[in-house]
Amino acid sequence: MSLKNLFGKKSSKILVSTSLESASLDVESAEYIAQELEERKLIKPEIDYTDPKNFAFYGSAKKYYTDAIENISKKYPYDGSAAEKLKWKKDSSDLENYIFDNEYPRNNGFVNIGYSYGATSSVSTDGYSNPVSKEYILIKGGPNTAQDLEQFKITSLFGESNILSSDDNRESNLLLDGDNGATIEFWFKKNDSSGSAKQVIFDLWNSASIGSSHGRFKLEIHPGNVGEENKFYVDFISGSSGANNISIGQNLILTGSEWQHFAITAINSGSSIEFTLFRNGDFNERVISGSAVSRIYGPMLGYVGALATQVSGGDADVGYGKLSGSLDEFRYWKSKRSEKDISRYWFTQVNGGTNTDIANTNLGVYFKFNEGIYNTSSVDTKYDAKVLDYSGRFSNGAWTGYTLGSRDTGSAIVESESADSEFKDPVIYLSHPDVQSLLLEKQEIGTLHDNDNNSLIYYTVPSWIVEGDERNDGYKLYELTQILGSYFDELFIKIKYLPTLKEVAYRNGRAFPYAMKLLQSVGFSTEDLFTNSSLLENLGNRSEDKLYENRLFDIKNHIYQNIYNNLSYIQKSKGTEKSIRNLLRCFGIDEELIKLNIYSNNAVYTFDDRFLNTYYKKKLINFNDPDRFQGTIYQMTSSADSNSTSFISTTPLSYHLGATFEAEVIFPQKFSRSEKFYFDTYFVTSSIMGMHTADALNPGNTTWQSPDQADLEIYSIRTDLESTDGYFNIVSSHMGLNLTSSLIKDLYSNKKWTIAAKIKPEKYPYSGIVLGGGTGDYIFEFYAVNTTQDNIDEEIYLTSSISQSVAEDHLLSAKRIYAGAHRQDFNGSILYNSDIKVSSVKYWLSYLENETIKQHAKDPLMYGQESPFLNAGFLFDGTPIEVPQEKTLALHWDFAQVTGSDNGSGTGPSNSYDGKFLVVDVSSGSVDNKYGEIGTIVNYSHTGMGDFFFRNNTEMVENAYISIAKHRLPENIADSDLVSILREDEQIFTRDTQPVNFYFALEKSMYQTISEEMIGFFGTITEFNNLIGKPQYRYEREYRELVKLRELFFQKVSNSPDLEKYVDYFKWIDNSITKMIYQLIPASADFSEDISNVVESHILERNKYAWKLPSIELGAEPPISSVKTIGELKYNWKYGHAPINGQQNTNCLWWKERSERSSDLNGIFQVLSTEYKKKFTRIADLDIDIQKIVNKNPINMDVIKPITKFGSGEYLEIDVLKVIEKKDCIDE
Repeated sequence: MSLKNLFGKKSSKILVSTSLESASLDVESAEYIAQELEERKLIKPEIDYTDPKNFAFYGSAKKYYTDAIENISKKYPYDGSAAEKLKWKKDSSDLENYIFDNEYPRNNGFVNIGYSYGATSSVSTDGYSNPVSKEYILIKGGPNTAQDLEQFKITSLFGESNILSSDDNRESNLLLDGDNGATIEFWFKKNDSSGSAKQVIFDLWNSASIGSSHGRFKLEIHPGNVGEENKFYVDFISGSSGANNISIGQNLILTGSEWQHFAITAINSGSSIEFTLFRNGDFNERVISGSAVSRIYGPMLGYVGALATQVSGGDADVGYGKLSGSLDEFRYWKSKRSEKDISRYWFTQVNGGTNTDIANTNLGVYFKFNEGIYNTSSVDTKYDAKVLDYSGRFSNGAWTGYTLGSRDTGSAIVESESADSEFKDPVIYLSHPDVQSLLLEKQEIGTLHDNDNNSLIYYTVPSWIVEGDERNDGYKLYELTQILGSYFDELFIKIKYLPTLKEVAYRNGRAFPYAMKLLQSVGFSTEDLFTNSSLLENLGNRSEDKLYENRLFDIKNHIYQNIYNNLSYIQKSKGTEKSIRNLLRCFGIDEELIKLNIYSNNAVYTFDDRFLNTYYKKKLINFNDPDRFQGTIYQMTSSADSNSTSFISTTPLSYHLGATFEAEVIFPQKFSRSEKFYFDTYFVTSSIMGMHTADALNPGNTTWQSPDQADLEIYSIRTDLESTDGYFNIVSSHMGLNLTSSLIKDLYSNKKWTIAAKIKPEKYPYSGIVLGGGTGDYIFEFYAVNTTQDNIDEEIYLTSSISQSVAEDHLLSAKRIYAGAHRQDFNGSILYNSDIKVSSVKYWLSYLENETIKQHAKDPLMYGQESPFLNAGFLFDGTPIEVPQEKTLALHWDFAQVTGSDNGSGTGPSNSYDGKFLVVDVSSGSVDNKYGEIGTIVNYSHTGMGDFFFRNNTEMVENAYISIAKHRLPENIADSDLVSILREDEQIFTRDTQPVNFYFALEKSMYQTISEEMIGFFGTITEFNNLIGKPQYRYEREYRELVKLRELFFQKVSNSPDLEKYVDYFKWIDNSITKMIYQLIPASADFSEDISNVVESHILERNKYAWKLPSIELGAEPPISSVKTIGELKYNWKYGHAPINGQQNTNCLWWKERSERSSDLNGIFQVLSTEYKKKFTRIADLDIDIQKIVNKNPINMDVIKPITKFGSGEYLEIDVLKVIEKKDCIDE
């Protein structure tokens, strides 16, 4: 290591130096950081706790289970701070943590206030309805005692009741002070405008009558008042001060099925009050009004869902203005929340602990509604009518008017799609039916194990002592032996686990926290990963706008473990691209994200097809199972896509363009009878794909139309039931086809075949160029190719001639395509089963050459044609069909978005064959008439529907890694290009020969990813020679066809590429990887220091040097001459020179101005000559000419030519005798 490397090195530390107090601002508290760092040191053996034989050796399994469940119920700090919850997790046993995470009853929840709204008895003078059934949640500000705890003991009064301390804001839980401000946060959904005209969400009141001592903070909506439906109305009053009935909210819609999060803050601002509203974390409106208020004193009471007392000037009372709506995550803060805090926590929970941890003491009341439903069959007033306060101060709500249906175990956060999940809180009531059910189940499992466990210490004691302990001593010996047994169990498990620490193993549970040291112990140098992460991300396991599913700490250690497990394999390939690729895969990434790009100087690039042999993960629909033999996929409209259609319509243009029907299919290897997974395939003829005529007037009708002119069926046929050999059979009753291929050995051996059925005019592609030539008859072609990466293993090519009328009937018919089983009318009785695996289906409204199909077979990511930018064909009169070849792809199913079948009809047995799934057409966009009839057809979404599968089943979707030859981008060098075998005389070095140097760089490039998508447009890379190599482009400023292709590509892209999002999303792949890679590359290689984020042009955005037309440049000095006057430049020399014939009727201008006159006219000539000379001495003309334009396009006799046109038509006839020539001058 060079000494200079010690200087100027970049820091790879995750955090810069900072104080603990400063760091804790983002993650709640310093205590949380301390607990998190302590928890990271723990080593937890990987044990399967589903079976007690794995952890209960000397102690009682029944006792382990009982203690674990009771500990969760009684001691879990459900209303604690993040530090308290983490400490409980750290101090609890591994079994308790397992049960908490996987088996213990936990819930989300929200409430429906006014679920059974009922009638209204009266309406107050100020517009609040008085419901017959009053409903609200009452909150007492406290400070409160611990008497509300289920496990209340007299000692709890002193140890767990609310602490009273004004220094750290631990006084009333509903404290209201204008100087500190207040904030109300909640999720809200109101399905309609039913109920009272004015409905109260929250009313905080100091129990004083209307007058000088009266104080309140009220939030309500007015769904029944016209013009006020989509506003919030706020009161913040202290005696005669404050603000009343302040409307706030811009562009809100408060009724509907959508959940929305709102936060309203209020605080003194000078002599007024500032109200601010946030919607879904974003600022909505700010209103400054009223007069400032000081602290409001008195017994503070809060009412959720109705008025607390009458409003000044009205006669409403408690319970009036009943809310009709749903609430979740209700929070009252005793201070104004900052915009940063609101935007950070609106889509997630916050923590409490206000009685024991000063981190969150501004939180007054916190209702998550996550306590679960105790009784689902009748109203429970003890548990369900009590709303737990999760702030930590026991401000539990008393629910007046609770009814069945008022609680729901859903989540507003999840249902609104604001986050993928919400933390589920445990049920804290040990008597809850779900908790009791789990307890009894586990006690039964534990008892069975204990009875068979000879190592149980308790059963080693003489039986008479055990009997006495159970009868007289209250199981004290049982408790004592359990303490001993738990100690020995823990010791035994850790001794057994310790020797496995350095084993090569993939851990399913918690990552080994010292995995980095495993790598260092074998000499592989590492650095901390994720150096770009912030403190919030590293310790809080979240960013500003999203929650992380896993901790960065655990992910980092899983990566270290992956590298450790594969280090031997990586080191064996050290110095090659393979070793770098394998290292990157340990991070869960591959060359799709991080590119190893090679740059060179003095190198010559050629545009040709070059391949990268790799594997591609692709979804297949697997019909190879007795439960799926009868499954099928056929075209059908989708209710989720208004642009979808159930058939492929057509146009007479197809007469000239032809058509291509292609699929990528795998013929699976069958299990032998002796193998475990064998099943009987009771047929030899398997349907692959086909089409029939659709009802164009009734798209929902799946009946085949008669005559079935679109009929085409493709089958694979095995020679017998146990054989792997087979052949293809192509059938069409309308076209008279019954083609059979030669026998293919081992067809059913997991081979990937690309098959295509094509039809074209005999004169294709010139059927429309020769006038009057027509198309002639047509040719049907069947082409199938089997490839292994870039090698062609087998090919099948069959042809048949079809008459013009039959072929054109087929081309012009509306077609509905299917794949899989062949059924009558697509969803009727079974005709032929299917046992294939299909990965894609495509249909083009044009003919594709076999060479293009080969490219598709080698690289399934390609779906284009040889020249995607050229016109697709010609009409009968030679007129080009101005549709790019790329735009003729009408249907493309790739099954990437299929996850499984739906619930079908929902009735009958669960194994009914009525499960369905949607297949998206990835080729299509919105309806577009830019390219006429063909443009309309291909831009419809030709969606498909999988049918006749088991309900709620995912087994038909198979993720397969397919070996492919991926096309490399033009002008990209690969390591395979650096190796060549030459004879001695094949390369000659001359004086002008320059060495070629290579530079290796690891790069993240969004634009290279886009480029790889773009080459899917092409059938071959060699077409780039025409895109940029045409001679006429040399003197143009851009490559016109490249621009056209770029436009076609981005027409299919529904969103705009965002580089900032790309860089932010992949920021975790940082330069800490580089140090590991440097240990794998040769020392002589010129390699980049870091992983770079590259901004570059994609392949369809090529900068061009603008060449200029060549000109002759003379080396001599330029001639010197006088400046010509305007008269010389404008002089009409054609008529102003001496006529050759000497006649005065020729060149009138000469005779008038320049010719010498006879002596008697010499005076006149002198005058004319003087005027002529004046013209030649003027430098410029200044002329104002006002004309009336009679004819915009006058006939110029010099450009009219005789025109001859064969056939009839309009033409211009000119009588030459009537043509009057324009005179060049007037000279009498």
